[in-house]
Amino acid sequence: FNCFKADNTILYGKIEFDAKVPNYQGTMAAILTWPASDKWPQDGEIDILETPANENMFSTHYADANREHVYDSIRS
Repeated sequence: FNCFKADNTILYGKIEFDAKVPNYQGTMAAILTWPASDKWPQDGEIDILETPANENMFSTHYADANREHVYDSIRS
């Protein structure tokens, strides 16, 4: 489901979802937020869930003072 491309922006509130992540060779799931401005990384991105190498990863992406892409991730 892609709210951005459907012109449906979530401004605030609580978002709940159920997701099943496939565990197949060569696949990776991602659930993320995307800026309504479509200006990435300046306006940020939050990766609620990514599954690289069969791990759970949560990340924030943003631009630093030089407009360079910076990210912080937690793996579990």
